[in-house]
Amino acid sequence: RSWAMAALTNIPRGILSGLLWAIGICGMGGAMAGPSDCYGIKDADRRHYCLAMSKGHTGNCHSIKDQDDRNLCLAQVKGQRSHCHSIRESDQRKQCLALVK
Repeated sequence: RSWAMAALTNIPRGILSGLLWAIGICGMGGAMAGPSDCYGIKDADRRHYCLAMSKGHTGNCHSIKDQDDRNLCLAQVKGQRSHCHSIRESDQRKQCLALVK
């Protein structure tokens, strides 16, 4: 397995779905989806992550219950690697550092 695939398999399912959604939106130029699409997501943490990524607001990150997922969200929205260092799980911390440049 490649390192990228190994990294993706260790991301929690909700965050991975959000990441893939965000990557898809970036690839489409954001024209086909927006915050309103996030409201259909039943899992609260995934919905808050989706809203944070689509709106670029950290307020939705603060609503994520899982601390590591919250820090990943904050790191991505703010573009600050310092939040990655607060992630307890080492593999997820490494992935966060790789995502946030």
